[in-house]
Amino acid sequence: MSLQEGKFVHLFINGTERSEYILEYERTTGLCSVGDTFSLSLQANIPIVPDPYDNILIKEFWDGSLGTVLRGYSIEINQTHDAIILVDGQDKSVLLSDYFIPAQREAAGETVDYWVANIAAQAGLSVTFGATSSAIVEEGTPMGLQTALDVILNLERLGGYFIRYSSQNDRLETFRLTTSQPTITIDDSGDELNVAERLRGTEKTRNVVKVYGGMKFNPFTEEEEIIFAKASSNIPELLVDKIVVVANPMIKKQTHAFIVANKVLNIMNTVDDIQHYTLQGFYPSLDYGEYALIDVDTLNYTFYGPKQITTLSSRADEQGVYTTVTVGEKCDRVSIQLPTPPVYACTNGDGVGVSWDGGDNFAASSYGLVGNALVCSGIAVNNYDNHMLWTADGFYRRYSSQGTWVKFMDTLPDGEEFDGYSVIGSEVKIVKLEANKASPSTFYILGVWGNRNDIARTIVYKTVDFGNTWTSNILWAYKVFHNDIGGWPTGTPSGYVGINHGSIPSDLVCGPDGTPYVILRGLVFIVGPPD
Repeated sequence: MSLQEGKFVHLFINGTERSEYILEYERTTGLCSVGDTFSLSLQANIPIVPDPYDNILIKEFWDGSLGTVLRGYSIEINQTHDAIILVDGQDKSVLLSDYFIPAQREAAGETVDYWVANIAAQAGLSVTFGATSSAIVEEGTPMGLQTALDVILNLERLGGYFIRYSSQNDRLETFRLTTSQPTITIDDSGDELNVAERLRGTEKTRNVVKVYGGMKFNPFTEEEEIIFAKASSNIPELLVDKIVVVANPMIKKQTHAFIVANKVLNIMNTVDDIQHYTLQGFYPSLDYGEYALIDVDTLNYTFYGPKQITTLSSRADEQGVYTTVTVGEKCDRVSIQLPTPPVYACTNGDGVGVSWDGGDNFAASSYGLVGNALVCSGIAVNNYDNHMLWTADGFYRRYSSQGTWVKFMDTLPDGEEFDGYSVIGSEVKIVKLEANKASPSTFYILGVWGNRNDIARTIVYKTVDFGNTWTSNILWAYKVFHNDIGGWPTGTPSGYVGINHGSIPSDLVCGPDGTPYVILRGLVFIVGPPD
């Protein structure tokens, strides 16, 4: 059965169908790989040649039906001496799905942060971002594979989850990575199999399940009856090391039982060598991680029994269409290490320092700061990697730890009135600069301002647009600048007594929900009616 134009494979490049020009096509997906890879051979006279990182959607024909099996993007484009165009690509397996290309995100008017959070929400997760989309790539710049993988790795570690595109189901699948105790369930038709124990083990054998089992022997039958067991776990696939099957001493025919595990890594097979089986045609119903019942018809008939599929490879060329099934491969265990969050420090003359190892070592992070701007008094950073800085030269901001500091304000704006006096922003004594960690653009400034008679008020400034505009709120707590306990400094009627130094705001913190709280040091007692 030879490959005919458009018969087995349809290729869509950025939404335009190009199936009739495919000369050769191959795609591979496996339990041990991050995602599907594919290669194409195209005639050189096609109207549109794909560029690197173009979207490519591949559909395969089988039995007259058309189905999506791979959604990816091109990585490398080459042309041979005989004008054949060769395309190598990768599917969009982890995290960013269809949103690798900044131009797409820009056209949709949404950022990569939104989509990652949206995808993670499907798994019931809240994501802490270490960088915004603008910090990953410049706007309008296509993301290369390595850049994309670096970003994926960082976000995967920060969020503690794993998301990949399932070509079989044509949807995203999300897994939460945890170290919690799993629930192991063993299913079989009788009582010959049972979970003996779960070994937590060392770092290298973190989750090992030992199962006793074997073959059920019946003297009234000619052949042994295979015992099937399904070991399922609520641990995501990346955190399961292996399932070990041990012969049950109570069963006469002692051997390994066949374990059917749903996409669990490093399963013990009865045959440890890697085997490949080539079938004619496409087999869309097969998926890696499933078990195939393999019979090999030789001179001496051999029954291998059910084997776990670790890799599937489909190929279409002038020879026909074939699917190769591989069993027996062992996958390396993947370890997820959560990173140490950055630590920022302000200096009196050397700008900003950042540490990526918990404070053991610091590196300069002051690009854009000169002169008095290197005299820093406070810095605030939120979970979206937006930074705001308070210096002797005014207020600066940047959109990532790798960005440039840009001055946006000399002094605080004038605030609201009280007692007929307007708050003068330049006269506010700043106490604390704080970020709402849960919001990309909300920051607070805590300060003290005195308007008359040595009496000052606590004031909180708030911005919800990253410093472009500010609102102010005067709190009830005020400060009395005198040392004698008695009446007000202006001789206010007796009965009003202030304690030494009055009420001094010392800190502002944001709660988990973003609510700001002001911490006061000292008290003011009012023991009579107000005037």
